[in-house]
Amino acid sequence: MNITTPLIGREAEIEHIIRTLNDPACQLLTLIGMGGIGKSRLAGQIFHVMKNLPDGVVWVSLETIPTAYDILPAIARHPHFDPEITSPQALLPYLRDKELLIILDQYEHLLPKTEWLLPFLERCPKVKWLITSQVPLNLSMEWQLMVQPLAVDGEQSASVQLFAYHAGRLGRGTVMDTDNQTIIQICDHLEGHPLAIQLVCRWLQTLSPQDILARLGTFDLLEGRYADIPPRQRNLWGILRQLWELLPPDEQHLLSQLSFFEGDFSLEAILGCCDSRLVVVDSLVGRSLLIRQNERYRLHSLIRQFVYTHAPPDEAFIGRYSAYYLDIVIKHAGGIKDKRYSLTQRLFDVEYANIRKAWLNAILLGDYVHIIDSLHDFFLYIHTRGRNSDFITWLTFALERIPEHSPLWVWITFIQVYMESVRGEPSELLDKQVSLCAHHARRHKMTRLLPHLTRLKGDLMLGRNQHAKAIAKFEEAETAFIATNDVFELARTWNRIGVGYLYLNDLHRARHYFHQSLITKRENHIFIEWVATLNNLAQIMVFNGDLSEAKRLTAEMIRVSDEISFSTGRIQAHQQACFTAILERDVAYAEEQQAHIQAKLAVAGDSVRQFNVIHIGLIALLRQSPIEALTHLETIHPTASLYRVWHIWAIGWAYNQLGETDKLYQQIHHLMPLTRHFNTDLFAFMTLWLCGKWTSQTRGDTALLAELATHPISQCGIFEIDHTGTFLGTLQEKLDRIAPQFAVTALPQSAPITPLSDRETEILLLVAQDFSNQAIAEACHLTIGTVKVHLHRIYQKLGVENRSQAVRLAQSQRLLPLS
Repeated sequence: MNITTPLIGREAEIEHIIRTLNDPACQLLTLIGMGGIGKSRLAGQIFHVMKNLPDGVVWVSLETIPTAYDILPAIARHPHFDPEITSPQALLPYLRDKELLIILDQYEHLLPKTEWLLPFLERCPKVKWLITSQVPLNLSMEWQLMVQPLAVDGEQSASVQLFAYHAGRLGRGTVMDTDNQTIIQICDHLEGHPLAIQLVCRWLQTLSPQDILARLGTFDLLEGRYADIPPRQRNLWGILRQLWELLPPDEQHLLSQLSFFEGDFSLEAILGCCDSRLVVVDSLVGRSLLIRQNERYRLHSLIRQFVYTHAPPDEAFIGRYSAYYLDIVIKHAGGIKDKRYSLTQRLFDVEYANIRKAWLNAILLGDYVHIIDSLHDFFLYIHTRGRNSDFITWLTFALERIPEHSPLWVWITFIQVYMESVRGEPSELLDKQVSLCAHHARRHKMTRLLPHLTRLKGDLMLGRNQHAKAIAKFEEAETAFIATNDVFELARTWNRIGVGYLYLNDLHRARHYFHQSLITKRENHIFIEWVATLNNLAQIMVFNGDLSEAKRLTAEMIRVSDEISFSTGRIQAHQQACFTAILERDVAYAEEQQAHIQAKLAVAGDSVRQFNVIHIGLIALLRQSPIEALTHLETIHPTASLYRVWHIWAIGWAYNQLGETDKLYQQIHHLMPLTRHFNTDLFAFMTLWLCGKWTSQTRGDTALLAELATHPISQCGIFEIDHTGTFLGTLQEKLDRIAPQFAVTALPQSAPITPLSDRETEILLLVAQDFSNQAIAEACHLTIGTVKVHLHRIYQKLGVENRSQAVRLAQSQRLLPLS
């Protein structure tokens, strides 16, 4: 038995095989697995490890044995045995008292003939048999070990180590340093199949790892030219074709249908979609073609690729498959709105890949009814799980194939506009699309959708700072949802109304609607936007200086986020906790919360990232490190008004610590209109505090700071002011009195350029990389018309006329990187 490669990542299997063979109860152990998985290599290692048996170890390759009747003659002729053993009949009495191990390699093509083995198992109790086969022998005395692929779990995995060995053998070991992540992806695509990894590595002499990854769908990469490996292992597709030809028709038929599934799937899905019986499923599991793992089933990616290419399923099956998974959505999607949320979420997480494929194939088959019935509630799941970008691909695929202005077109366009309104700044084009949807929704009598469209109009108005008009639309939607007793949508609408009043500075009404929304969500177990409402209420508590209530709401945010596995909510909760700690000057706790945020920041949106940078800057200021704070703060340009308040204030505080009074003066000027707009005690206090710092530095006048020390907000440790006595007058009156000296005419420097939105910055970055409008539209999942609208607004904000001017000016103003 020749060993041509090191054995990597099989320590557990070797230990298991030795322990099993040493068990007196075991006489026959079969290593079962798909071709090329490493059964023979494992058996070869056992051949060398167990040579110390009293009568040794015998290796017999069955590759060239034509029938089961030829097995015994081949064993009898083995040179390990006494030359006097010249016939199979003499073998049984010869082995009766022997203590040895006989290894038979590659038995699968000789099945189901196994009766020859029974006399040896009965009369030769000390003879152990180790057999490798792609199929079990199905004997009552048989012990089995399913040989699995190598582990694929990062750069230290057995798959990557095997790849590194073959790369080094070919003189291409440096790719492990330069293309490590690509190699991990290759091993993951091959699902740790040892032979496939070896065959693919040969192409490193011709292709880069990136080229190999891009071509893994082609069969020629899985052909080898090594003269010293068995012919059967020089072409993986040949191995799989041979196995396919050994299968009976009913197993071929089931395997063909299973090749259409994505990822893993349930037994119910197999029996619900496929033309098969449980006994056929069991047979495929026994042949190690169908893998059972954690109560789910799947095909190895290479088997699925081969079978789907060789024998794809028919259209009738695809129709059943699509209907089955869309029925799951229709049946369970309502649970996303109530206490079944977590169970529904887990179900959809597990079935997501197949639901996605079913949805796309239903479009191709014209099964629009199933899609319409499942679309809206499933979108709520998509939105809360952060799969919007992927879902946009679904919707674009559908819009290219369905009749324009049909009911499905209306639903899909509504969802697209909603996602676009969440992702970027609203445009006139989005308004027109909403109006068009409303027109055709009325024409198709889609009464369920109309209040959603009304609320979406309010969302677009809110994005344009038309707060009063937005509230009017929200209240119109509220009336419609009350009429239909839709408690779920009412709770969401009240949250929107609260946001509208928050931006109108009516904190009393905002708090009322947020509280009403929160109570409804608690009573009805409505988890969607629960954390958002808690966050909104916590912010109002902070504005009012009630930090203890803000902390209580933050604790509820963490509890709810954990209950529904909502990572974004967890981040928002940690941000709120970090923010409260900063206000209380608790640097250690703020940094502890910051560590939690950094660990999850990869899944956060742009606004969360921006607020995180502000937190980092404020923590640096608490540590008296203004240069470090500015280094972080100057990398962002928040567009949301609330974030701009804290951003400007933090920069002003940094300049105060540096003693740069002119720059502090400029930040106060930028902060003043925002403070007057929001009209909250906290923001007014913050602005006046910076004014007090400025006047004390430039005029030696500390009266304002002394007076601010009497206000309850001065209890927040961030302001470093002792609070005694009672506050004289209102903050707003003081702000009105002090505002004139910070007028534009008094500014030492010119006012800055209007900040770009996140979407505008994203588009301008692509412009700087010479992307065409078409390429930008594809990269951002927009229409070309929407891209043109964004570019027009960018030119207006920057005061330029073309692309090159916009890029140069944005770079000079640090709105874009200089490179």
